Amino acid sequence: MTTIEKIQEKLSAYLKRLTKKKGYQLLPEEHLDVSVQVKTVPVEPKIRVTVTKSPENMNLRDLGFSNRVLNVLVNNTVSTLEDLLRLTPIEVLRMRNSSHITLSDIRFTLARHKFALKDSPIWAPESFEDLGMRSDVVRSLKKKGINSIQQLLSHTSEEFKALDLSSFTHHWVCSRIHSFGMKFKE
Repeated sequence: MTTIEKIQEKLSAYLKRLTKKKGYQLLPEEHLDVSVQVKTVPVEPKIRVTVTKSPENMNLRDLGFSNRVLNVLVNNTVSTLEDLLRLTPIEVLRMRNSSHITLSDIRFTLARHKFALKDSPIWAPESFEDLGMRSDVVRSLKKKGINSIQQLLSHTSEEFKALDLSSFTHHWVCSRIHSFGMKFKE
């Protein structure tokens, strides 16, 4: 069955339903034979143009940050993408009302738009406090014999899972490590 025949069949079925459902009556000269004419029309190819703003004048609201992150940034005089891209992760964490969740959200949103915070090769977290770890998480790690970031990162991810930490502690540690761009040993 060709496409035209399928269309004719669907239109005929529709007209039959219409006469039954709505109570319409077809005049004797009308019939349910439907003819379809196909006319080919040349189609112009559509061209998609994407205009992106430059970072210096791009508004942070356009990037899709959560309201909480926007409030933290605006309250700390960061109003454009250019201002944000000049910051290092530690500068973001030092902002008033900022947390590792704020940093993670910023990194994720920027990555979605193919941007990243300015890396700070000089600074590296030396203690769990530098990572903003909760005290209960630090206690759990120390009970397992992990007293420093270096000891933590010397484990593979499988070894870390095998430490039998709570799922909350495991998730917390992994998110903190990830938000600072660090990894477990391969």
